[in-house]
Amino acid sequence: MEQVGAGYTFFWGDRPKAERSDAGVAFAIQNDIVGRLPCLPQGINDHLISLHLPLRGDQFATIISAYAPTTSSDEKNDKFYEDRHVLLATVPKADKLIVLDDFNARVWTDNAAWQGCWVPTASLALTITASIFCEPVRNTISSWATPSFAFRRGTIYGPCIKGIAPLLSSVGTTLLTKKSQILERWAEHFRSVLNCSSAISDAAIDQLPQLGTNNDLDLPPSLPETTRAVQQISSDKAPGSDAIPPEVYKHGGPRLMAELTTLFQEMWRQGQVPQDFKDATSVHLYKRKGDRQLCDNYRGISLLNIAGKIFVLILLNSLNGHLEQGLLPESQCCFRRHRETTDMIFAACQIQEKCQEM
Repeated sequence: MEQVGAGYTFFWGDRPKAERSDAGVAFAIQNDIVGRLPCLPQGINDHLISLHLPLRGDQFATIISAYAPTTSSDEKNDKFYEDRHVLLATVPKADKLIVLDDFNARVWTDNAAWQGCWVPTASLALTITASIFCEPVRNTISSWATPSFAFRRGTIYGPCIKGIAPLLSSVGTTLLTKKSQILERWAEHFRSVLNCSSAISDAAIDQLPQLGTNNDLDLPPSLPETTRAVQQISSDKAPGSDAIPPEVYKHGGPRLMAELTTLFQEMWRQGQVPQDFKDATSVHLYKRKGDRQLCDNYRGISLLNIAGKIFVLILLNSLNGHLEQGLLPESQCCFRRHRETTDMIFAACQIQEKCQEM
């Protein structure tokens, strides 16, 4: 299929019309490159397609686009890997082989059989490799980072887009390009996501067991509680509007802990929390899937002041200590100290293995 005016021709792999397609793989090739291809791309099925691309001189590259099945039966999974094995066997040894695979596909529980096929993610420090090829080449420190490479990359990917990305309106009919319109659209999106109305059932509240008053919960924060909460704060987290990272509190020493405790005790005495502790900076992060112009394809995170997080942790630790005094049922195995869900799953697996041994 050729897209008129765009300069690209689309080739895709599919199943026969009588069979139902579960997925789809395709190539979008510039029209001037299509005319120089020795043969058109070969679609094996809706999960595999290959392209024989001429390079400089008598060199060729074989590009395979693959989409591994994620929710299919074991028979379909085995059939996919058999087809891929046959396709790889037909690639000439002199060709440069490039496999474009869906590395987000689900990995099933057969760990031992596929250890040789896995690449440790820690070796790349959890790098999003797709972003590396779009970074500007600042230093020609190796053979691949040459001006000619930058020219070829620009020809393939086009110029890098900078600035504020446009968004579609809430009804999806108008493209918003002005900064004020985009900010208002984000505010509208976060209001609809975060400010959801909820109803409280008085009947459900009446069914809760009535307990005695715990006077310890009314005590102001102490220095040990502040120190414990500071140690619970995770490092390498983005700060809020005060721009003070958590490492400052972690390495501030006893003097800072004492001043912070005094601040929390004064807040406790006045019964008020500073507005800076309540305000959050909302940041949207693209999920790397779907249309970038839709707000639903982004996830939002709230950047809060670290001091406010420490105060909230002090309150949370006090409430958790109160709940752990026989108020939580034995069946609850999450959001509890020493009774995380992973611990309970491990215990259940251990019991199952012991029963099989007996």
